[in-house]
Amino acid sequence: MQAYEGLVSLIGYQIIEEPVWQMEYNTGAGDFEDQVIGFLNEIIYMMEKNTAVKSIDIKEDDKGRFDIKMTCCRIEKDGLLIKAVTYSGVKLIKYNQSYIMKIVFDV
Repeated sequence: MQAYEGLVSLIGYQIIEEPVWQMEYNTGAGDFEDQVIGFLNEIIYMMEKNTAVKSIDIKEDDKGRFDIKMTCCRIEKDGLLIKAVTYSGVKLIKYNQSYIMKIVFDV
């Protein structure tokens, strides 16, 4: 969730119409880093199509994949143009009882 919020704060947007709709995204096979990068690249693609996520509900399944339900709306972008999340420099660090992940954006 924090990775999504960081991405959105870089891009910036304004809601231009209030109707909302639901979308689902399921991460595929792969390690945690692959799943996060895949999801963030999906968000970048959605924002290129003037769609933003207003809220997210994330649930982990028994295989370590994630089912993500999103409430979406139409937007107008007013920040950076981010092309993708890259694997270059991605790093997952264990910190106390949780993890920190370094993510690199291609602008």
